[in-house]
Amino acid sequence: MTAPVLEEPPSTPTGPTDPAASEGAVAPGGDPSGRSKRRRRGGLSIQSKLLIMLLGVSILSALVTGLIGYVNATSSLKQAALNQLTSVRETRAAEITRVFANVRSAVVLGSSNQSAIDASTTFNAAFDELGTSTVPADRAAQLDSFYANTFVPQLDKQSGETYADNAFTPTTPAEQYLQSYYTAPYKLDYDKAIENQDAGDGSAWSAANAKYNGYFRDLVGNLNFDDALLLDTKGNVVYSAYKGTDLGSNVLTGPYKESVLSGHTSRFSRRTP
Repeated sequence: MTAPVLEEPPSTPTGPTDPAASEGAVAPGGDPSGRSKRRRRGGLSIQSKLLIMLLGVSILSALVTGLIGYVNATSSLKQAALNQLTSVRETRAAEITRVFANVRSAVVLGSSNQSAIDASTTFNAAFDELGTSTVPADRAAQLDSFYANTFVPQLDKQSGETYADNAFTPTTPAEQYLQSYYTAPYKLDYDKAIENQDAGDGSAWSAANAKYNGYFRDLVGNLNFDDALLLDTKGNVVYSAYKGTDLGSNVLTGPYKESVLSGHTSRFSRRTP
């Protein structure tokens, strides 16, 4: 019998591995191509950053340009408005100056003609005659009622102030007489008062009014004056076209002594010899 022959298995080499032989080896989960992938970095690229910078500069330039344009436009509009207002002011001032010049000329012409001169002389004399006159009781009561129930309430309403009933009541005989016949009966209806030519009391003042009232009525109507007054050198209002509450009053010592008319009368009186 032949005895079995035992063969040794081929031994595994333990020496260094040949680099060439290991090139074909693939690690578990590795890249079969033999090259590891590079990890990409996060963020924007340089090109994107440049575009954003250019866009930001463009927007900033547009904002600055718009702001400069807005400021310049606002300044120009303000200057244009100021120039227009200045022009309007100068135009209005010239118109007002022209109106006052025309009024002054009309007053000078109206007061220097012979009719006005004769009227002033006649009314002054007639007013002096009323210095000792007396007012009938019924007319005196009507005058007091006019001031208490008509004039003062209207004055309080328009001025916002409160005045006593007798604050403007006439005190001199001539003032009381004229207003009792020519002012109180019309209760501030000046259109009717200016038409009254003669109260029929037989006084020299009423005769003068019948003669000259038409002249002053036309003067006031044609020139749109608020009133036409005649004053003597003492400051007495000897005539009023509309026969208001200033008729017969003294603008230097009476209730209207603080008025503009009083100031002008005072300056004129100082210049009069």
